[in-house]
Amino acid sequence: MSFAPRYGFALLALLLLAAPLLALQFNVTVTNEIGTRLPGTKVQILTGDTVLYENSTIWCPKADVDKGCPVRISDRAQAGFELAPDTYFLRLQRSGYPDHVYLQTLDQDTALTVIMFIRKSTYTMYGRVSNASHQLDGMQIKLMDADTDTVVRTSAIKANGDYLIDSLWPGRKYYLRVDDGEQRLLSEPFSYNDVGAYYLELAGAQAPLRNVSLQPLLSGPDRADLHSRISVTLMSGERPMEGQTVTVRTPNGELNLTTDADGIARVQAAEGGQYTFKWSSLRLNVTVPMPPAPAAPAAPQAPAPAFEVTVPEQAPAAPAGPMVEPTVALGAAGLVLMAGGLTVLALLAVFGPKLWKKMNEGAKKTEAKARSSGAESGISSSRPSEAAKSSPAPKIGGTGPARPEQHRAHPARHGAHKKK
Repeated sequence: MSFAPRYGFALLALLLLAAPLLALQFNVTVTNEIGTRLPGTKVQILTGDTVLYENSTIWCPKADVDKGCPVRISDRAQAGFELAPDTYFLRLQRSGYPDHVYLQTLDQDTALTVIMFIRKSTYTMYGRVSNASHQLDGMQIKLMDADTDTVVRTSAIKANGDYLIDSLWPGRKYYLRVDDGEQRLLSEPFSYNDVGAYYLELAGAQAPLRNVSLQPLLSGPDRADLHSRISVTLMSGERPMEGQTVTVRTPNGELNLTTDADGIARVQAAEGGQYTFKWSSLRLNVTVPMPPAPAAPAAPQAPAPAFEVTVPEQAPAAPAGPMVEPTVALGAAGLVLMAGGLTVLALLAVFGPKLWKKMNEGAKKTEAKARSSGAESGISSSRPSEAAKSSPAPKIGGTGPARPEQHRAHPARHGAHKKK
């Protein structure tokens, strides 16, 4: 009798009993951006785009706390899972919030607190890269701008091929790129207008793998602005050729450039003219416009003739109100006075000499008459009467010849006093 079946059943029972011991505890607490817990949030555990487990964060109404609610305060708004060691996507869904996705690798019991933003302005891309010929763990997936073919962001690929790239702007066109040796994995261009989270797998019909050829190509712009940086790209098919020497002939001489990891070589357009890039048999010409010639200085202009401007004096403004009429009356009186003064001056100019002549003649006559009366008084005083002897002779005013007569009269008066 064989004991193999008996041992087989025993081994199976042992594995069933030990399986729960191999699972890892994964507890998720959900809060908003200010730290408030969000009970009732749907939490999903995914591998790829497949939902493995779904739970909701538990909560305890305040009314039940006094009744002995079995849920501890530290466990509120928390969802718990028992999972095998692996890498999982964690997707959160809640009414009024955009979907949130996180990528988590479990190798031990983990307690994780995640945040949901109610006003999120960007979206998240997550998915899986499939390539049967290579191990993708540790490789980089690049988010590319589809309009400029430049790298926007990079992210590490997990061992199972999962990736997650956050903060993509709605409305912009992107594509994903994975450099895999001589090949490159590319996704089709995509663009989303809403925030949230979107799944994209680089395999199958959604984003087929593209095997690229090794045909070199040197590309760049036909024209560039002065003082800008000219960038040319050297590709082997769609694979960048890193570390290659590209020769460029500039207006100032020849330079050797080295391509970077993206196959790009750059040079500063310091002068206007032709820039010729060369690698092997490939050539590329880039034209930089010459700077505009400086404008000729304007011919000196003769100075404008100076004009002396005489500003006429303005009569003072008449005061407003009832003072207007008296001002007019005073002006008329002044005119009358001025006319009278001018008339007097005119009369003086005409008759003044004649009047002056007559006044001089009258004065001369008066003086002659005074002289003749003075002479007669002197003769009569030499023969005074008795009555005149007893009284002094009157003093006659005058000048000239009358004065000797007065001096001659003094002895007579003195003689009269002696007789007395």
